[in-house]
Amino acid sequence: ARILAQMADQTIQQLQVGKSHLFNAPNRKKRKKKQIDNHTDSTMINAAQQIWNMANKLLYRQDWYVRENRLGHVEFEFHKILGKYWQQVLDDDWDNGCLTLPDRYHEFKTTCMVLGENEMENDREYLDTVPIVRAGRAFAQEYHKLDRQEKAQLRNEEHPVVSRYFWQCMNRARREDPTVFQPMFEMALPLLEYINPAENGRSLGRILRSTSRFFKSRRIDLLFQEKDQELLLDHVQQIFHTIVAKTGHPLSFDLGMFFFDIKRFHFHPNKVIRHWATDYFREEIRKEKEVNHVSA
Repeated sequence: ARILAQMADQTIQQLQVGKSHLFNAPNRKKRKKKQIDNHTDSTMINAAQQIWNMANKLLYRQDWYVRENRLGHVEFEFHKILGKYWQQVLDDDWDNGCLTLPDRYHEFKTTCMVLGENEMENDREYLDTVPIVRAGRAFAQEYHKLDRQEKAQLRNEEHPVVSRYFWQCMNRARREDPTVFQPMFEMALPLLEYINPAENGRSLGRILRSTSRFFKSRRIDLLFQEKDQELLLDHVQQIFHTIVAKTGHPLSFDLGMFFFDIKRFHFHPNKVIRHWATDYFREEIRKEKEVNHVSA
């Protein structure tokens, strides 16, 4: 009981400190810094109640005798509920308004502080079995089987749906996912001019960071603030055009992963941008560590 009480108090305190730190972002000029009153804040009150309820349930669990690592299991449960309510803080309060690139970086650092650095690493390996991911990869592969003239003919069509080459690619995609949303493939079609199909699972955030030397950070800032799907795709197309023009060769790109993100973007744009920003800053920190290691 004493250990559970200590863990509950510690979890609530972590959430309180993290939220206070989050809303005192040094770069936040467009919005007034939010004063956090943990005694009247509904999110914190609800979180505290749920954390104590969980501690009480853990105290009276009947199956402890079959568990070899009780303390490890308890720590895992507290960490999981902390992550759940931290995500709620980000969704309910922090995302209300326009977030700049410095805001996203502050969000990234604060989340690492609250949940631990490894918590920000997105595990995307399981997505290889997701139908939309497989459909996107199949579409890109079929497109790149077309010869130069067929690709040019498809790109020059005012409406891609009138082209038999478009349906050749769509039919291949629908073998993997019969429910695919056709207009999404139409909107993303211009990107295929700049890519080589890949299945590397790299999110757009990691790609943008690894090629960020080719454009100003303001371009990323605009992309990470976008809420409209069509405008988002326009931003990505312009960025890809710049990268290919600078490097002289197509960009290795996982269209399946991108379609997975775009499908979610329609309903949860802030969550998708957060994943991209997380991968963007994670890639930046990884490169800094590699440079420091080589220098040492």
